[in-house]
Amino acid sequence: MPLSIDKIYLLYLEITTHCNIRCPQCSRTHPMGNLADFIELKHWDLDQILPNLEIEKMSSLKRVIIEGDNGDAFMHPRLLQLLDFIVAAPSRPNIQMLTNGGMRKPQWWKDLGKRYAGRLQVQFSIDGLADTNPLYRVDVDHQRVLDNARAFIDGGGDGTQRCIIFKHNQHQIDDIVKQARDIGMHSLVFIPNDHTRFQEFEKWAVYDRDFNITHYIENTTMKDLHLYGYKESKIKFSNSHLVIEDEICPEWKTGSLAITYKGHIIPCCVYQADLYFDHPSNNRFREIVQDVNQTDLTKHKLSWVLDPERFYGKRLTDTLVNGKPLTRCQVRCPEIVGHKSFIPIKVI
Repeated sequence: MPLSIDKIYLLYLEITTHCNIRCPQCSRTHPMGNLADFIELKHWDLDQILPNLEIEKMSSLKRVIIEGDNGDAFMHPRLLQLLDFIVAAPSRPNIQMLTNGGMRKPQWWKDLGKRYAGRLQVQFSIDGLADTNPLYRVDVDHQRVLDNARAFIDGGGDGTQRCIIFKHNQHQIDDIVKQARDIGMHSLVFIPNDHTRFQEFEKWAVYDRDFNITHYIENTTMKDLHLYGYKESKIKFSNSHLVIEDEICPEWKTGSLAITYKGHIIPCCVYQADLYFDHPSNNRFREIVQDVNQTDLTKHKLSWVLDPERFYGKRLTDTLVNGKPLTRCQVRCPEIVGHKSFIPIKVI
């Protein structure tokens, strides 16, 4: 059963590839910190995309997540127009955004908190204290981040924090909790760094803009990081969602859809690399898509893209049903991918 527009419960939006900092191991950068060749610096063209999104037809839409593997959404020059558009949707979805928080000024953030109080949650990615946060969030102004987050919360915004733990900041957990509470963060979650991003290296070199090594980052040795955070957030995102009977993809099953920074519709956010990063392992997805223009919201209405006779309603579904799961499906959802067939999830 293909996903229809009235069954969409959750939207993932990546609206820009612009960013103010240079995180090592980020998907938008090469190992030495410069911008990856396949990244096109670009913002969503709201005049093209918003009319085609047909948000007024999404009667089940309850949550919108605006984040990005390739950019920070708060860099978009018309962000407020986009937020106004979403907040005005008939289904009244709540919005969650992720950011490093180092751009714009405190007064702008305070006004943002007032404008969308009760509807917008901003998760600030702050990975340590003044001496450690910039080791991963390279070029960030740590004090500005704290001032912006405090201003957003003082304005009535729901501010939360996510902190990635590496070896260089794992000794600071108690002080990181204190810093978050002093700012007024409504919740704090600690997560371990992604060990796979170190590839075969025990430590990862970090470079300045002249390509000189400034320091190294290493994997955390800590476990059970969930024991150190707290949760007091004002906005409660519902865990209940639509369940579409007989759906084979877990994202479609729960009514989830992702839109890339170029406006292309993909089953989930992990498929963005398959469209824009030229690597042999990604060819299969493009072969199934055939014509990427058929998934382009700058050219077509969302209901047209989701038509049962097109990519999402036919070719991709047929591929999964016929036991030829895509590589990303095997990696992201291994529990439902067999060696010979794509096993449908049972409705509980």
